Amino acid sequence: MRRRRSDHTRGRDNPEGAGPNTSLAFRHQRPDFSPKSRRANERSERAHMTDLSTTITTASTRAARERLPNRRPAISTGFVRDGARFEMTAGYYPDGRPGEVFLSADRANSLLDFLMSDAAILASFALQFGASIDDLRHAVKRDSAGNPQSPIGAALDRIEQ
Repeated sequence: MRRRRSDHTRGRDNPEGAGPNTSLAFRHQRPDFSPKSRRANERSERAHMTDLSTTITTASTRAARERLPNRRPAISTGFVRDGARFEMTAGYYPDGRPGEVFLSADRANSLLDFLMSDAAILASFALQFGASIDDLRHAVKRDSAGNPQSPIGAALDRIEQ
């Protein structure tokens, strides 16, 4: 179907088709700068700031990170998963709880190495913010036999042993 030239001038806001810019004028109205409008905007901004301060207060009541001491016991081991070799080091708190995990793949600077390193950093942060090793182990994907599907899952299982 061919459009007539006058069809493009008819808009939702201007069914009469008075001109190409008429319908745009209705959509882009000037803001109201009256004193009444300013007060409403200031109230809205104050309400937003109150919500923001409540959010900040709520966020500051979260659990604190329990850092490990500078000198701590650690265990290093290696394992093979899906044909790739991984080196793992687990650091422990003085009371024996695991507090950090370092994991690297056999090919340095590969995508797998980066992914495993990032996963180990996230697991370390979770441990330092109070997550238990069992919670992390139950959170990773497992096959029908209960074996972990990923190298980070295998590393968490090795830490628990």
